[in-house]
Amino acid sequence: FGAHYYRVPTPKPSEWENDFKNMKRHGFNMVEIWVMWRWSNPRIGKYYFEDIDILMDLASKYNIKVNISPKYDSVPAWIFKKYPESRLMTIYKRPIGPEEFAARQIGGVGGACINHEKTMEIRMDFIEETVKRYRNHKALYIWNSWGEPDLCHSLHRVVGEDYRNIEFLMCYCDSCQQAFKEWLKKKYK
Repeated sequence: FGAHYYRVPTPKPSEWENDFKNMKRHGFNMVEIWVMWRWSNPRIGKYYFEDIDILMDLASKYNIKVNISPKYDSVPAWIFKKYPESRLMTIYKRPIGPEEFAARQIGGVGGACINHEKTMEIRMDFIEETVKRYRNHKALYIWNSWGEPDLCHSLHRVVGEDYRNIEFLMCYCDSCQQAFKEWLKKKYK
């Protein structure tokens, strides 16, 4: 029995100990903690996990298991500066994001295209660093690998209420078009 607990920047660090104590008192034995790419990878090759370290240790202290959920759709701002062509594109070449919304209030939603080679390498580095850091932690119970790849809110702002709009289909960036052409060549020779 548990709940989602951490979605940076909330709750505040000053509340964590008391919250874990109360969760244990009320019979919780599981929490989900988001490790957000935008927050935890503030510069290329630099990682910040100190907040997650504290939460994992608190979970261990109160014998609460953790579902670590890395969130890759909250893309670091520096990626779009370094690789502006990695932004998701509609069929009419309208870029999506980066934006913020209630569930990802630190922004970066609209994501970097998964067919963009460099940003995918950086994404994989982030995943590897996260796994290396927590794979042997006593509180770790399960990994939730991208359970909610989210485009809906960004798309809603672009295409409006009518999701039958062809512009809802994506991604049409150069990387995706090239990957699709390569797939076609392999499939149909």
